[in-house]
Order: sequence, then C-alpha cells, then structure tokens
Amino acid sequence: MDPPRAEILSLKGRGNKAKIVVEVDGSQHKERDTEQKDVQRDIYLKNEGLYILRFNNLQVLQELGSVMEVIEQAVKERM
Repeated sequence: MDPPRAEILSLKGRGNKAKIVVEVDGSQHKERDTEQKDVQRDIYLKNEGLYILRFNNLQVLQELGSVMEVIEQAVKERM
C-alpha cells in the first residue's frame, strides 16, 4: 500500500511525540468502498505509530471551535 494522504499530519512536536493525523471526511466516506479504504488507511497509519482524529465536513464547518479543542487536547496528551 502506498502511504496514504491526510488533510493534516503532525509529525513533529516537542520530541517528535505528537504524530497526529487529522482526517476531514466528506459524504463519500459513508460509501462502503470508501469506508473499507478508510479502515485500511487507519490500520496503516496506526502501524506507523500515528494517532488518527477523524471529523466530518459538517463538524468542521459548523463546530470548528469544538473540533479545534479536540485537536488541541490530543496534541497536549501526546507531548
């Protein structure tokens, strides 16, 4: 499998600990074929030592503050 693409990837934090991938999923991610690819991508990324945060488009558009809080908390926990 080729390395997957992600919307945001944080490989470097203090001591290179963050290692967070942020995925923003559109409606196509509800399709069975795409869901299977997402599972495969998540397995690949986790095996690479990365932590995955997944949000849908509406969450980002309508609840950006909450999304940012989740991301910030995940970064703090991994530092």
